[in-house]
Amino acid sequence: TLGEAYMDKKIEVSGSLQVLINSAYESANSFLNNNKFKRFLPKQSHSEESSKNDVQSHYDLGNDFYKLWLDKTMTYSCAYFEKPDDSLEEAQMNKVHHILKKLDPKPGSSLLDIGCGWGTLMLTAAREYNMNV
Repeated sequence: TLGEAYMDKKIEVSGSLQVLINSAYESANSFLNNNKFKRFLPKQSHSEESSKNDVQSHYDLGNDFYKLWLDKTMTYSCAYFEKPDDSLEEAQMNKVHHILKKLDPKPGSSLLDIGCGWGTLMLTAAREYNMNV
């Protein structure tokens, strides 16, 4: 698929991949509009109501569902695999530390949690970077 080709670095996109996909759909002469590959690139359009329903359905699943396939950090977003043999937990913590280092936090600086998962980023910020959360 296009996504796999992008991840495997078989194609290179300058700028946003989403902009590329949207531009392809908007172009009447696009090769995507006239062949079998179009089914792999669904048009992304969501109403506010459908987005609210999607979010609510995720919350309604409960923690037990997520514990089946997430690591112990319960981080529900992409991970940062620095090495091919990193475990999911190591890769999630790589990402957390990468984010926090980019913030260049000073002891006592503040970080606001606006409901971003189960708190791994915030706990790490407080424990290891002396941040107020």
